[in-house]
Amino acid sequence: MANSSLRKPAEQQTVDKPTSEPRPTVDQVVTDGIEGTDEPLGEYHPSAPFAIIFGAYPIFLIVMLGLALAAIAWWSRG
Repeated sequence: MANSSLRKPAEQQTVDKPTSEPRPTVDQVVTDGIEGTDEPLGEYHPSAPFAIIFGAYPIFLIVMLGLALAAIAWWSRG
C-alpha cells in the first residue's frame, strides 16, 4: 500500500505533523475569545449551509400548522 496510515484503525489515524508551537488550552481559547485577543479566522468563515437555514424553517412551520389543525380537530369533534 502506498499510504501506511490506512493500515491503522480509525482511532489511530491522525495527522502526525510536528507543531512548532504548543496548542492552547480550552481556558486560554475561551479567555482570548472573550477578551477579543484571538486570531482572526482568515478567509474561511464557518457558517450554516443555506439549505439548513432556509429549509428547516418552512418544514418547522408546516409541522406546527399540522399539529395546530390536529388539536383543533380533536377539540371540535365533540
